[in-house]
Amino acid sequence: MDLFKSNKILNDNNKELENIKSQHIFILAGGQLSNGYVNEWVKERLEISIKIAKQNSKSIIYCIGGGTYHKQPILNIYNHVIHESKSCSNYLIEKGFEPQRIRREWASYDTIANGFFSFTNFIIPLKIKDFVLVTSKFHMKRAKVIFDFFNKIFQLNIKIQYVVSENNMDNELLLLRTNRENKSTELFINNIVNNINTMQEFVDWFYIEHNAYNNINNIVKEKVNQKLKDSY
Repeated sequence: MDLFKSNKILNDNNKELENIKSQHIFILAGGQLSNGYVNEWVKERLEISIKIAKQNSKSIIYCIGGGTYHKQPILNIYNHVIHESKSCSNYLIEKGFEPQRIRREWASYDTIANGFFSFTNFIIPLKIKDFVLVTSKFHMKRAKVIFDFFNKIFQLNIKIQYVVSENNMDNELLLLRTNRENKSTELFINNIVNNINTMQEFVDWFYIEHNAYNNINNIVKEKVNQKLKDSY
């Protein structure tokens, strides 16, 4: 599979960031604290998104993510779910970013769904021709493989500028998250990229095989290290 080699991965300190003029900035949510606030590595993603958005007064930040199936959802005082994308938008607004320049998606519960719903909710209906994707260094390899996959399977060939943010987590957690991301990336390549060639095939897999979206495994019984679990 051609992974769109023209789509670069840029670093936070890369001067090329100064030349990003895209009107569309997608940030992948990445977990919440028990009080519903974003964690430290998600703050890094949000800060970069703000930095890029300030270069174009018409830019929109898309907060992508509903939650995780690894732990119970966080509720507000009204017992309504605080979605990860809402935690992200709250942070942006607290930093002075205009609410009307924020869009949220809250149906995705992993990176695969982040990509799928980004394309179906926003990129395709809005006819977006280029966008920026921001996520942490430990998460970028997997995110890029997934978004490049959807770029190809939807036959769009959109220009995607990938921007990494600092991990901002302790070494033990970073090792746990990195190992898990590497395994998940390998599984996605072997099971999806190398075997699925049409959107119909993917949709069938997504709603039949994916544990978060099928009609069989409503409760995921996977055992996850508690420190790792808390980071979602």
